[in-house]
Parts: sequence; C-alpha cells; structure tokens
Amino acid sequence: MQCVKMSSKVDELLEETYEALKEFSRRVEVIDYSIRGKKAIDIASSLKRGNIFIKITADAYYLDKDDISELIKSSAAYSSAPLVVSSRIRGREIEDDVVYERGGIYLVKAYTLKSVLSGKEVFILNTCGSYIIKINAEKMKALREELGLSLGELADRVGVSRKAVYEYERGNMHVSIDTALKLIEVLGEEIIEPIDIFKEPSVMSEGIEAPPDVKLEEKIMSDLRRMNFRVIHLKRTPVDIVGRRYDETVSFVVKHTSSSGNFNQKVEEARKIASIARTELIVVKNGEVAGFTP
Repeated sequence: MQCVKMSSKVDELLEETYEALKEFSRRVEVIDYSIRGKKAIDIASSLKRGNIFIKITADAYYLDKDDISELIKSSAAYSSAPLVVSSRIRGREIEDDVVYERGGIYLVKAYTLKSVLSGKEVFILNTCGSYIIKINAEKMKALREELGLSLGELADRVGVSRKAVYEYERGNMHVSIDTALKLIEVLGEEIIEPIDIFKEPSVMSEGIEAPPDVKLEEKIMSDLRRMNFRVIHLKRTPVDIVGRRYDETVSFVVKHTSSSGNFNQKVEEARKIASIARTELIVVKNGEVAGFTP
C-alpha cells in the first residue's frame, strides 16, 4: 500500500512539475526510461537561460545516491542544471520558498520551482539541517570598508566573532538567518544573494568516466578519447555515452540486449534528451551505426 501511495505521489509531482515547466520553458519532455526500475532523469526541459534535468521523488530522504550521482553527471555532460523536485524529506513537508541542498544538488517543492520560473527570487537555503542565507562576500567587504568599519567593529554590531566576519568576507562560512538579518541592518540588502537553482554542476574530472558495460561501448569510448573528446559514460539514462570536445557534443545509444522493443523505446527517450540539449545522437546496434539524428 505504501508503495502505491508513493507511486501516486510521484505521478502527481511529475504532472505538477511538467505543467509548471510547460508554462515557462521553451520545451519540456518527460523521460520514460529506467534500468531495472532505476532512473536518473524524469524531466528534461529547455529554459531561456539554459537546460535543466529533473529527478522527481515523493520523499527525498529515500533518494538513491547512484541516481543523484548520475543526474549530476548527465547534467554536467550536457551543460544543464540538475534539480530534484520532492514534497517531503523523511516524512516532513518541504517548505515553500526554501531551497534544500542534499548530496551536492538542489532540491525544491514544485511550488517553489514555479515561483522561481515566474521570476521570484528565493534566498533561504537549508543545508545539513541548518537554514542559511547566501552573502555576497565581495559586496559585504566593500560596504563594510565604505562605512569605515573594521572587522572587529562589524563583529561587535552583529554579535559574532571577528574571525566569523573575516570568514564571511572570504566566502568560507555559512551565515545563519539571524546573523544575516543583523548584517543587512548594518550594510544593507545588497549583500544578500538569491539561490540559483539553475546553476550547472561543477563535476571533478575523476569519477565522471564509469567503466563500459560492453565491448562495443569500450571501443566507442576509446575512439572518442583518441579524437580528444572528454567521455562521460551514463548508466541510468537512455543515453549511454556522451562525448564533449570544446563546443561539440555527441551522444550515443548502444544496444545492450536483443530486446528490440525496449531498445526502440530507449532510442526514442534518448532523442528527447538530445533534442533538448541540441546535440547529435548516434544509435549503434549490432556493432553498426543504425541511426543518426543531427
């Protein structure tokens, strides 16, 4: 019964998120493809400022770490923003107009996503269970100096240590909501920054290349590297391999099994992603290129 309820809630969230994106985006696609029930991308969308890949879950506490890792990798491969849309964390309702950070990725309610899409800015971030406000470190330092305040004087006025103010100005320390409000009283609202939920991930080079699943993938990846492509191997999306070289991106779908029906669906879902990302899609079947979408 719990599984049915969770599935129903996911469908509701999927529809709500799709409708919000449909209103504000250039194009939106539901990605209907999974590997043994696991999938990294539920929705791909093209916005005015870039593309976004979204994972939908009823309760973010139960997010699969591999799904999140794959979502970040696929977003990095296509220079897109990764985002999780959920309604609860560990059974507790997610708050409106708050961005949550989990596993290096942003998480919001569908309501908050629609608010941001409509132009509203969100300033509160929940990270590791604490609520913080992002401060523009350079502006904070410039305004403090403009007012002729020393680190110690500003620290005394907001009730924190001199060391804390120093770290705020270096961007090395989170600022609690209470402290941020006191800083705003002294320095003004210019020091606070909205949370950019459409920010592209910064993925380190190590770990982005997973080993190939089959010999054919190994050959494709090897050939791409010889041509100076950076190779990203994906496991929970319909696209298997992404090659990037400067401004050039190419995607590959490789047939792993003899199930042509499943493979045909895989190709169709991969075409949605390639279309959103505006990249070439090459379909490889039985060791040969079986299709090409420019």
